[in-house]
Amino acid sequence: MVIEEASEGREVIQKAGASQPQLIFMDIRLPDDYGLHLTKRIKAGNPDTKIIIMTGYDSMEYREAAIGCGANGYIAKDSLNKGQVETLIKSLVEYSFEHKGHHF
Repeated sequence: MVIEEASEGREVIQKAGASQPQLIFMDIRLPDDYGLHLTKRIKAGNPDTKIIIMTGYDSMEYREAAIGCGANGYIAKDSLNKGQVETLIKSLVEYSFEHKGHHF
């Protein structure tokens, strides 16, 4: 497993293009771009990449916008806990394997 970090949108795009990640945790706002815009760009080039939006803004409008941009999940930072992250990752992995004909 390789874990990378990016602090700006252009760095996110560069790293996502170079490494083709399986999972990205994306903040909704970065200093030079918006996570929803970046999500849409990444998903257009690599629809198999799973993207989870993480934000301090827990509203239905943001959730709907995130899903509309192709995000696979949405987590409010104030409710973030280890169990929630583990469950989300496991469900994404299981979904990927099941839809590619693989099972655990």
